[in-house]
Amino acid sequence: MIDEFILDKIILYNLTLDQALILYCKCTGTKSLTHYRPAAEEYDQLILNKFLTASRNITREGTQLCKEIFFTEKNNDNIDTEFENWWDNFPANDAHGNYGARRLIRTGSKAKAKALYMNAVNKKAVTSEFLLLALQKEVDFRKKNSVKENQLSYLQSPVTWLTNETYLLSSSISENNTTFSEYGKEFI
Repeated sequence: MIDEFILDKIILYNLTLDQALILYCKCTGTKSLTHYRPAAEEYDQLILNKFLTASRNITREGTQLCKEIFFTEKNNDNIDTEFENWWDNFPANDAHGNYGARRLIRTGSKAKAKALYMNAVNKKAVTSEFLLLALQKEVDFRKKNSVKENQLSYLQSPVTWLTNETYLLSSSISENNTTFSEYGKEFI
């Protein structure tokens, strides 16, 4: 899955995905090109634009472009704001509906959660919107399925939720899913 931030930069520089892959592999020394062979025209275009030499080695301009596309982090001010929004949406405790608070959920280090959040957004190619939506889906799902017992009690802490990449599981919860998976109970 390619992050929209990176994809926008690839489009901005008029590169194809194959050209971006070639630059990335050449810049990082990744051997992926031994398994996938882009068309010769892709290399020719990179040579024409002076991102590769005639012998298909990466040039200084190619390295600079690769760094700009793949290794420039997103605007941290924006990520800070998005993290604060996500943190504020994470339930502080398991109180909802007729259930009173019995367990604190938003526990652990906020700084560690922020570092994990930024790592997920910058390195794991997920967006802040994706993380917020996954959290909202899981919370809504747990509240909706609290029939005999408070299922929100089994929501992982923010640090554990990010460390275990529970957002990938939460994002797959569908509206029609009527069975409840009790993942997370073992982390309490």
